[in-house]
Amino acid sequence: MSTHHSVFRLLILTVTLALPACAVGNIQPLPESLPIQRNIFTITNRLNEIARSGKLSLKQTGTIKYGQFEAICYALAFSPPGRVRHAVLLTGGVHGDEPAGVEMLLQAAEGIAREPSKYEGYYFDIIPLVNPGGWVFNPRHNRDGIDINGDFASYDSQEARLVQYLTQGKAYDLAIDFHEDSQARGFYIYQYAAPESGTGRKVIAAVRKADYPIEQNISTMMLKTNDGLIDVPLWSLPYMQITRQLSCPAYFRLDRNSAAFSVETPEDLAWDDRVKMHRTALNEILGSLEPSGKYSSVK
Repeated sequence: MSTHHSVFRLLILTVTLALPACAVGNIQPLPESLPIQRNIFTITNRLNEIARSGKLSLKQTGTIKYGQFEAICYALAFSPPGRVRHAVLLTGGVHGDEPAGVEMLLQAAEGIAREPSKYEGYYFDIIPLVNPGGWVFNPRHNRDGIDINGDFASYDSQEARLVQYLTQGKAYDLAIDFHEDSQARGFYIYQYAAPESGTGRKVIAAVRKADYPIEQNISTMMLKTNDGLIDVPLWSLPYMQITRQLSCPAYFRLDRNSAAFSVETPEDLAWDDRVKMHRTALNEILGSLEPSGKYSSVK
């Protein structure tokens, strides 16, 4: 083993030992008596309508259960005729109080169902709502107090395990997770271990061109925004895995796929604007996979 790798492993071990054993971001379990904020059947009805088109398949990945609450988790899949050039995983609703990404993914799936010919060569796995209990009751965490967004190293949560079940053995060219931020004043995007920042910069340019604000001041323990872009280095992914802070796209970037992003919109903007910002990001990122220009944007 090289001296460089030995030093790196020693650094990771030292930092890990200095951290608490519990996963970062988790809280105490939530009470059973949370008031219902949204009706889960508005999601399932739309998913069933998309499946009735015959263009996308609908799969039950499992059931989330917390006391008296029970909800089925669903995933949509689109398989194009002919050769698959790009396999894409899209996820939303990891945090229950961030609904705009869920809405955009449902609209995107409805667009694919209407005009599947526009997606020649693209295979999609779409999980619009990773955290149905969070979406219904509106907490950020799941009922056990787990922040699912950091649970893709330990898989302590039911929700992360169902994503793992759906994606087991699959490799994706691209994974995108759609989020919102109550503290942000503008749009920003995480780009995980990319060889260059071109795609992230194109996304930010497109959002700015649509006259939306770009975030400048978000920072984490190790990273911060650079005009809306948080460029996550490859070396930090093993650190996130060891310290149990690994998000879904970071997991796939570390393990099996070549491009991964988390998209963040500011929650203080209007609903339609947040959905449009997510859709703009999706279109730009998907377009970056298809240099021939055959890709047509999501309507």
